[in-house]
This record gives sequence, C-alpha cells and structure tokens, in this order.
Amino acid sequence: MVTVLLAPYTMAIYRFALGLPVGSLRSLLEDAIRRKDFLAYQLGWFLVGRLWPTVSITSTSFNGIISVLLFILCFWLTLRLFAVGPALAIKESQATARDAFEAAAGRIWTIFYICFCTAFPIVAAVLIAGVAVVLVGGSGTGKAAASSLILTGILLSPLLIFSLVLRAVLEAQIFRNLGLFAPHPEREHR
Repeated sequence: MVTVLLAPYTMAIYRFALGLPVGSLRSLLEDAIRRKDFLAYQLGWFLVGRLWPTVSITSTSFNGIISVLLFILCFWLTLRLFAVGPALAIKESQATARDAFEAAAGRIWTIFYICFCTAFPIVAAVLIAGVAVVLVGGSGTGKAAASSLILTGILLSPLLIFSLVLRAVLEAQIFRNLGLFAPHPEREHR
C-alpha cells in the first residue's frame, strides 16, 4: 500500500529532477493511476527488496554459490532497470521501457559508480548509527533491546526517506545522461 501511495511522490521527484513542471498532487495521483506499468515497476522494486533478505547463505557451498549468483543477477538487473522508472512515469518522454533497458547495456559500471559515489555517505551514516545504537543500547533481550530497536528506527527514518528521494533523483539523472530525455522534442522543418 505504501509503495502505491509513494508512486505520485516518486513521479514528482522525476519531474522536478528533469526540469519539468511538477503539477498538483491530484494530477500526479491521476497520472499514477493511469500508468499501471509504472505502478507495477514500483511494486517490483518493493518485492525484490522484500525477497532478497529471505535468501540465506548457509554453510553448504552449493547454497553459497547460488546466493552469490543470485546476488550478481540482482545487481546486474537492478542497474539495467535503473532508467526504466522515468521512462514509464514521464509522459513527455519519447523513450520506452525497452529503450531505457537497452540504453543501460554496456554502461553498468558507470551507473554503479554514480550510484556508489552518491549513496556512500548514506550507507556510511546508516552503518555508523546502527553500530552506535547497538554499542550504547546493547544487543541483549528485553526492555534494553526493544528501546535500542525503537531508537534505531527513529534515527534511520529520515535516512530512509532521503534514500527514496536520492534513488528517484539518481534514476532521473541517469535517464537523462543515457540520452533518453529531451525536454523539447525536435520537429522536422520542411
């Protein structure tokens, strides 16, 4: 439900990052409802994010190899799909989802580098905050562990919201850098 409710917000971030007028919340909501393919894309990101932690690396080498291969596949697919969201969400775009997917081919490491350099401060802040809360609150059970968990949630909530904004801006900028967005399509003059 939250993923569906965040779709208009994500569309507004794409539009702002690409220099397009954002419009009203009502128009964004109506546009999000009409763009069922974009909603499916957003739900797909959510499901991949939910399913990935269920893959466990166990002590057997076979499960470890499968987990590593699954991680590589998810890594590759995530970077290839990174520019698809704006293609699905921005009606002014002439690019299709297929165009965005194909444009990312051969640029995986460039996209990874951009994402890594941008997201590294957030990941570092999350790790430092998590370690600090565990060290201060302890990792035991009972009331101390519950308060430590609540404090971690409170500290990380702004970072999670910021990471959603950052992901949408990165998707929009990569979409533009791949040459998939031209704000004013050129018309043929005869």
